[in-house]
Amino acid sequence: MSDATPFLGRQEEQGRRYPLFLERFLLLMVLVAMWLLVPTVSDTSVVLAYCGLPVVLLMAAELIGRMIQSIRSDA
Repeated sequence: MSDATPFLGRQEEQGRRYPLFLERFLLLMVLVAMWLLVPTVSDTSVVLAYCGLPVVLLMAAELIGRMIQSIRSDA
């Protein structure tokens, strides 16, 4: 079997490793924020507290993770 080539045969460099501990830390922070914010948000709306808040927090964590990845790949 021949060596595997990248997509369309282009040359690619090996990037730096992504710090997975930061991703796990962000997820842990989302869980802590959820635990702290649900009582406050549930005063306004229970649906917002248990459906909207987790989605917004996970989107924020994903955005921060992508920013970290972008910064590390540019350096």
